[in-house]
Amino acid sequence: MKDSGNKDQIVKLRVSGAERDMFETKAANYGSISAMIRDAVAHYDDTLMKRRIESMNLLYPLISKHESDLNRIGNNLNQIAHYCNLLAANGEYNMQVIASSVEPLLHQLLSLNSDIAATEHKIFTRIFSEKPV
Repeated sequence: MKDSGNKDQIVKLRVSGAERDMFETKAANYGSISAMIRDAVAHYDDTLMKRRIESMNLLYPLISKHESDLNRIGNNLNQIAHYCNLLAANGEYNMQVIASSVEPLLHQLLSLNSDIAATEHKIFTRIFSEKPV
């Protein structure tokens, strides 16, 4: 924006005493609070905030998918627990059969948990990064 030199418009801003003191301290190198605010606004870039909002909007479908995956695995675990209880009640409990049924599901759960953590890390890195991603 080109500076016309004619600064005849007034913008009012309400601040606390502490904020006023902070403005004055930070404005010491600018000559005035007005000059500091004009410079800050001229250099403000809202792309960071837009990127953060876009990234946060990515979270809903991701969380919904992960919730669905975790519910499915939880249902499988409940079915296995029910099956184990039936075997135990009938005296047919066999540790090798149980291990072969439960171990693949636990590996699937650990893999899913790892995928969730990696995806969350990517999203939160994008949301809170100071540089464009």
